[in-house]
Amino acid sequence: MIKNIVKIYFLVNLVLTLTNCDNHEFPKTPYPNVRTLPVKEISSSGATFTAELTNSGNSSILTHGFVWTQWENNNPEIGPNDSIGLGRLNGNGTFFYHLNNGLIINRSYYVRAYIKTKDYIVYGEEVTFICK
Repeated sequence: MIKNIVKIYFLVNLVLTLTNCDNHEFPKTPYPNVRTLPVKEISSSGATFTAELTNSGNSSILTHGFVWTQWENNNPEIGPNDSIGLGRLNGNGTFFYHLNNGLIINRSYYVRAYIKTKDYIVYGEEVTFICK
């Protein structure tokens, strides 16, 4: 009985020692991270796209903005789809753009935020909305 208790005590201590967490932080990624947030103020006259820059990375941001399309599962990218560039961005935080025209009532749209640096173009996740 005592041998079993000693074995269990030894195993528990071994597991706790091997899984002990250090106070180390993960290294900062060299590229920015951006989250596309839900689209707001959707109407026949437009919609407001919103995103959050959660990590600006190691390079300065040349431009940021949004790209959108009507085509499902397209993961819109700069170039073949509608987009708006909002210029340089300094620091983390929320940014937005209010689209004033070009939406068709009862049509689904797919939008993503983007961040562009010298070395990277990073996109947020695709968000779907329907023009009402």
